[in-house]
Amino acid sequence: MKKILAAALSCTVLLSLSGCKGLDYGKNLQPSETVQSYDAFLKPYYRAFLNEEQATLYDKIKLSLSNPGKKVAVPEGTDVDAIKKCLDYVWLDNPVFPQPSAYDIFLSNYDYIKTTYKKGFGKTDQKAAQALEKAREVAKLAPSGSDFEIVRFFHDYLVKNCSYNDEKPDEPDNSSAYGALVLGRATCEGYADAMGILLSLAGIENTYANNYGDRETGVVGHIWNIVKIDGGFYHIDVTSDDLAFADWERPDNQVLYWRFGLTTEEIMKTNSINDNILNLIPECTQDTYNFYKYNGLLFDEYEKIPVAKAMAAFYTKSLQEGNSSTTVKFSNQQAFDEAVADIDRLCSRIVRYAGSESMTCDYRTGELYMTLEIRPEAAGTDPASQ
Repeated sequence: MKKILAAALSCTVLLSLSGCKGLDYGKNLQPSETVQSYDAFLKPYYRAFLNEEQATLYDKIKLSLSNPGKKVAVPEGTDVDAIKKCLDYVWLDNPVFPQPSAYDIFLSNYDYIKTTYKKGFGKTDQKAAQALEKAREVAKLAPSGSDFEIVRFFHDYLVKNCSYNDEKPDEPDNSSAYGALVLGRATCEGYADAMGILLSLAGIENTYANNYGDRETGVVGHIWNIVKIDGGFYHIDVTSDDLAFADWERPDNQVLYWRFGLTTEEIMKTNSINDNILNLIPECTQDTYNFYKYNGLLFDEYEKIPVAKAMAAFYTKSLQEGNSSTTVKFSNQQAFDEAVADIDRLCSRIVRYAGSESMTCDYRTGELYMTLEIRPEAAGTDPASQ
């Protein structure tokens, strides 16, 4: 038996050099009820880029993941590289399954595969069912407004109700919608999977993008959502917008929108994208629904009074919506630097316009950010601004 580590994934594929060719393994197997429940509303994106033979292998891998320990026939001549490619797409299309580090796949040299889940992932199917039940409850709470309002609602719900579990990042439940929706703690895959499920339940087209933190081992570095709003696609990274993901303590009702409605060009200022999907992801070139632009919070130049009025007005509106944080963004370094240099006087002006006794003004540097934020003075301070 030859052990092969899949370079593009952290799943281990075991290749056997013996087998009984000709048997139709798994002929009567069906996906679990949970997988069928997800299939009823999910619309796989990456499967469409596979040829007929690859699509068949994709379906076989999906069936194997749904029936751990069972042999499932695969097309003749299937090799490790083919499994690695299709498995990547299966994972990205199907949030019902955990990331590939959760299981090993045994590949007969002739005609079948068999999946074995690792310790801690034995109840994947049951937990996915619970996650879907919770997602349906949350989806019913969504407003009946525009797609933008629905997407923002789900984004804000996850930020307010889930915490980034950096204390125990290797807990199996972190990388699942179950962690984000049921337990209220997750890492990036949990946030992204939960967001994707909620969007799909609402009938909003979406898919995922990811990169690898370590290209040698294939350990996933980050994953986020790509969402269709009013005909255009946008990157939305809920994890990075969760203040619990940052290095300071803040109330759950403070939501940021640093990575809400980005173009591919913008998000690639800080994120790489998996080479296997870089040319396949939807074209994200529009900025209409960039959160800051859509809400009149994006400025090309710094003028104290217009910026102060915009921040004060949106801060007042946000408080009524249960969010005690407001941020504006600058499109260029010069305008941002001028705002930072004037931050004390700007903050005083915002306090006056908002009718507040006092508040904290912070800023976040970096090409993707260039933002100023206001929030109640009692909240913590962002060390990134110091």
